[in-house]
Amino acid sequence: MSFDGIERRKHPRRAYCEKIQFCQISRFPNKLFPGASVDISDSGMRIYTLDKLVVGDSLEIKTALPVPFLKATVKWVEDCAGVYYKAGIMFH
Repeated sequence: MSFDGIERRKHPRRAYCEKIQFCQISRFPNKLFPGASVDISDSGMRIYTLDKLVVGDSLEIKTALPVPFLKATVKWVEDCAGVYYKAGIMFH
């Protein structure tokens, strides 16, 4: 996270553009949703999806990732003209 040009993230993000699948375990635990990752760090990932996510949703990533975490919480969501959603997720 940048503020006044100073990087404040604890873990630096790196490009990671891959197709992913995830479950919204807090609302739809048995349904797979498609998405795409854009970047990743040791603590989280930014994803794009056609399915609406809600801040606080618990997700389980079903695709192998280059980090040891597969469960995450949605921290922020941006509605992109009602066409797709951009979200930041934090691993746990």
